Amino acid sequence: MAGISTGPMAGNTVLVTGGTGGIGKATAAEVRRLAGEVLAAYPRLDVLVNNAGGFWATRRVTADGLERTFAVNHLAPFLLTGLLLDRLKASAPARIVTVSSGAHTTGKKKSTM
Repeated sequence: MAGISTGPMAGNTVLVTGGTGGIGKATAAEVRRLAGEVLAAYPRLDVLVNNAGGFWATRRVTADGLERTFAVNHLAPFLLTGLLLDRLKASAPARIVTVSSGAHTTGKKKSTM
């Protein structure tokens, strides 16, 4: 999280996920840890940008038994948003932005027949 010193976002707290290397390594336990750290450190949360994501060419499963691409791209941001929602509401008018990529277009349907 980085503060912006000038401009329209000055004084706002913004969390942007996926801003460092290792995108896609997050598990549900890591999302809960991140939410706890954010809630403990920041009394306000003005913007949440769900930007983390990942794509794997072969099927991979998380320790929880979830397909990894689905878990990282859909379940993790949903969980993080839910865990931070009360703080976001209390910081109104807060915003939640969820971004995605076109990586899915590179996938190929695998026939099961």
